[in-house]
Amino acid sequence: MDDFITARRKDDAVVSVCQDNKKKNVLILGLNQTARNLLKYEEGNLLNKPLINILSARAADDMKNYLEYTENGHDLLDVLPKVIGFSLTDAKGEDIKTKVKVFRTTQFASNKINYELLIRDISLSHKLGIFRDEYLMGKKYKNHNLFDIPNNESTILELYVILNFAFQHQINAAIGVIGLNSSCSEINDALKVIIEHFYKNCRSDDFLGYYLVALLSSLFLQSSASSRTILDKEIFYVELDGKIDLRFGYAFNRDSFSAKAKDKTSSYSYLRFLYLQQVYPNTQMGFNVKAGVSGIANLKALDIEKLDMEEWYFIIKNQELGSIEYGKRSLVSQSMLINTSKIYAAAGGINGHWTNYANLRGNKNRDNDPGYDKDNVFWVEPNIYSDYNGLELGLKQPSINYISPEIYNFQLGFSYVPGKNNLQYSNLIAAGLSYKNGLSDDINFTTALTGEFARENLTGCLDGTPEGYGCRNQLLHWNFGLKLKLFDLDCIFSYGNGGKSGEKRNPEINNTYYMNAGIAYHSDSRKLSLTYFNSGRNIASKDTNELTSYALSLEYPFFMGTSYYFDIVKFSTKEPEVENSNSGYVLLTGLKLSF
Repeated sequence: MDDFITARRKDDAVVSVCQDNKKKNVLILGLNQTARNLLKYEEGNLLNKPLINILSARAADDMKNYLEYTENGHDLLDVLPKVIGFSLTDAKGEDIKTKVKVFRTTQFASNKINYELLIRDISLSHKLGIFRDEYLMGKKYKNHNLFDIPNNESTILELYVILNFAFQHQINAAIGVIGLNSSCSEINDALKVIIEHFYKNCRSDDFLGYYLVALLSSLFLQSSASSRTILDKEIFYVELDGKIDLRFGYAFNRDSFSAKAKDKTSSYSYLRFLYLQQVYPNTQMGFNVKAGVSGIANLKALDIEKLDMEEWYFIIKNQELGSIEYGKRSLVSQSMLINTSKIYAAAGGINGHWTNYANLRGNKNRDNDPGYDKDNVFWVEPNIYSDYNGLELGLKQPSINYISPEIYNFQLGFSYVPGKNNLQYSNLIAAGLSYKNGLSDDINFTTALTGEFARENLTGCLDGTPEGYGCRNQLLHWNFGLKLKLFDLDCIFSYGNGGKSGEKRNPEINNTYYMNAGIAYHSDSRKLSLTYFNSGRNIASKDTNELTSYALSLEYPFFMGTSYYFDIVKFSTKEPEVENSNSGYVLLTGLKLSF
């Protein structure tokens, strides 16, 4: 390598040539080991041979047509770098995609011009480009709004491309990570310096160096998200995540703080595992399992009976046809539903478990235990019927779910629960339709319409009367939601209606409805959300039971995936036959660990 002045890296291929203006030819004088390896030639087989012997047909033609054998005419420096799709031909006659730079060296005779050709093999980058186009199937990358590199989502997608490409071609890929310990603003400044450094010092064909920068930005800018262990090796894909949430709640019933408050400590933890394996091109099979533990008062004496398999289902997923899921999981009417659960912070705001800490009833029921008879009188969360009332699924009562791929920004989902379930409905059907659009990753919106349906069940009625609440009205519950994203702000509005769905009662429930709205700000340093909920249950000949709640939620990162939070919920109720309806506050504070 030391014999060639243009070789600065060990993998630089250099060919030394001489242009003889008198004989009108260009001969090879020498080449280094890297060039010999690239061209699969022994040095003796090329010495004093015409340069065109190792040029592609297009490059050889351009050299013949445009090279001028004069001292000041068009030389190799003017011709070779301008060849479109420049490539070389090796000893086996195979084409090698390369880039070339031409340098004039010391001239020892007036009629001869000496050059060194610095050649860089870009065949791997060329293959990667073809692989990327096939993998992305028309998807386009988007740049980050602060840095001239791919944004978080595009970076992760590009990493999938590179890792799958490396696995397919059995090549090694090295990814480096640089850690900065500073504030967010200083990190942004440092990132800009590092990115500029890489752009100045990395060659265009150093694709791993380029994507290191994108990965670097992605890791810093996603620091607010909970971490997740991911294994992605073309055939196998694994996710593992979990959360531990320890909560302390303090409730003040009535409008003043003079009344004796009810306090309660609770917790919730879960661990989720997802496994997918490729069985055909674009097709994966696998399973998802999620185990949860709640209500542990003494962590040293874990009650294993409180362990609940919240989710377990099998998955068949195809990129073009969508996914089919069979087992225990939330129906698409809930998973595709848009409400403030998509944006909340801390303990969940109005979507959280605050009603387990406070008593909502009035008059003589004011001093009963927290959560007393709340679901029979009020609708307390903006959730779909099956989720709100605790649909129980299992081996004997699974759900069948289909979720389509996104088609022109639309996505469709269906769920079916065969047979009779614990909600006393048979053959429950759920559906969801969503639409996404926007100007960029930072300015966009999503809207969704979800619903559930089941026929009425009169088998529990005595002589057609609702005595004993043994029969069910027709289930028809729907929810419409809109989510708007404006940079770090997320806004939600949703409205749901359950009609007469549920138990037949005396007097009858004529209508159930709710309205939900919220705004949230999420950054690396804090999460803030303000959520609102109002619901009504219209009772025949008795007017409407109403519940209104507001929640202010604050969450701050602590260290190593932990965060601490505060929730303040204000609520008020209205019962037509109750003279003194209830109102009050619930204060929640807690510590989370997410991984």
